[in-house]
Amino acid sequence: MSKHIISLFITSILLLAYAFPQFALEGKSSLFKKNTFNDKTGGIDTLNRDTVFAKQGSVYLYKNSGGGYVFGTSKINGQAGFTQIAQKQINSGNLDMVTEVLIWFGIKKEGNTLSSIDVSVRSILPNSATGGELPNGTIVEGPGNIIGDVSQIPFSAIDTSSLGLIFTTIPIANAKNITGNFFIQLDFTNCYANADSVGIWADKNGDGFLGSYSKFGNTWYQTNTAYQNSLDVNMAVFAVVEESNSIKKQTYFNGIKLHLYPNPVKNKMQVEIATEVESENLSIEIIDLNGRIVYSNQVKHNHHLSQQIEMDVSNLKAGTYYISVYGNNTTGRITKKFIKQ
Repeated sequence: MSKHIISLFITSILLLAYAFPQFALEGKSSLFKKNTFNDKTGGIDTLNRDTVFAKQGSVYLYKNSGGGYVFGTSKINGQAGFTQIAQKQINSGNLDMVTEVLIWFGIKKEGNTLSSIDVSVRSILPNSATGGELPNGTIVEGPGNIIGDVSQIPFSAIDTSSLGLIFTTIPIANAKNITGNFFIQLDFTNCYANADSVGIWADKNGDGFLGSYSKFGNTWYQTNTAYQNSLDVNMAVFAVVEESNSIKKQTYFNGIKLHLYPNPVKNKMQVEIATEVESENLSIEIIDLNGRIVYSNQVKHNHHLSQQIEMDVSNLKAGTYYISVYGNNTTGRITKKFIKQ
């Protein structure tokens, strides 16, 4: 314990010596008044200011003043900055598995050699990160051990072709039997070493729940702490989950339960939804493998009641899709995969 405290103290001194960088706005994609806009490829972005992500209606690429991006590759005083970042996922019970991760990248710039990004599911480790206000800070939970396998995204697979919402999909293997909250962690060490630059969209300061983390050296920090309590945001990083139980036996993920059947489906799919807290409106989206939203709708919802909706998916082409549900008061979104025959 004493070594850990000494390490934190030394790291804090180093951070002060580096004069921790202020974030600066690199770019901005504002959602229209109707909270939708068409992208170049025909998909529709339906993020709206009622959701936990982008509540205030805007998304940003935050540029680190030392170089690079807050959520991506960055520099501090000419050397590697936050080469690892993590976004907390809220899970109230036991989850069968995380099968994929969806990430909304905003920018990439090729350097010397095409590189890759490591993506992993991580447990919650108590007393392993720094929160609060520097220089002293407070000890908080942070990313812990790997759950399942580490996946790699080739730099060439990162999709930033659209000004609208388009996800890059990363399969995750063996991330099973997850109890309680967890993190999705991204490691940009390889990108930095090869001078490849990348940035991820995030929402506006104040939209977060202190769930984004950044690692400097050997120490994790809540991103809001690292940037002098002026960057409490959520990254556009979302877990795709799988549960075999009926909705009554499921636990809440980001405040929502979601059950789909039949799966695979030919024509009509039953979508059963329940929320943990009062949420009058629910948004339902279907996302294709290219990360484009091909269907979007809002429905009224009664708190705690299980609601069943019949969706006609007969017009979708055969293949794999994701269905994503979020409410105006839920902690986030729940995303599951289905097969259209």
